[in-house]
Amino acid sequence: MKQIIFQPGQEKSPGSFKTMVLRTILTTVAITGIFSFTRPHQGTSNKELPASIASSFSAKYANARIKKWEQRDSEYLVNFTNGKKKCLAFYTSSGQWIKTEIALPWSKDLPLSVRESLQAHGYGSCYIDGIKEVVSAGQPVYVLHVDDGPLLDADHYDAFKKNYRLSFAQNGVLKDQQIQK
Repeated sequence: MKQIIFQPGQEKSPGSFKTMVLRTILTTVAITGIFSFTRPHQGTSNKELPASIASSFSAKYANARIKKWEQRDSEYLVNFTNGKKKCLAFYTSSGQWIKTEIALPWSKDLPLSVRESLQAHGYGSCYIDGIKEVVSAGQPVYVLHVDDGPLLDADHYDAFKKNYRLSFAQNGVLKDQQIQK
């Protein structure tokens, strides 16, 4: 067997050049990935909130932390947390507050009258997909997105499932019921 002697500057094996190129590419991709996640997002969420809306918001929610905001048509939507609650506030372009939607994680967070009304209207066995408390100038309204359960067809598709959007007043009165597509 012939012994191979390597000189300085010579490659040790034919695959090492490929390995070096592959390592360089992977390192470049990793560094690019890291910097792409740490670079600030370019969009309306990083720009300053208009002064009229910022002053109105800080007056209403002094301890809130704004996560992001956006403008849709003539309305401004501000995502924020107030304590541990996730909220979405709506403002006019002049800074007038319209309403705030507060996400409620559990049905136990609903008023008792709303929970009882949900049962009384036949939605007690439905799955609750989402709950929001919508606060505006009047009484709060509780909006629930529910579906009628795990009725599956032969292909395991929820063919028989219906999704509902229910709106309850604070006293438990069912204000609106819509079937969602």
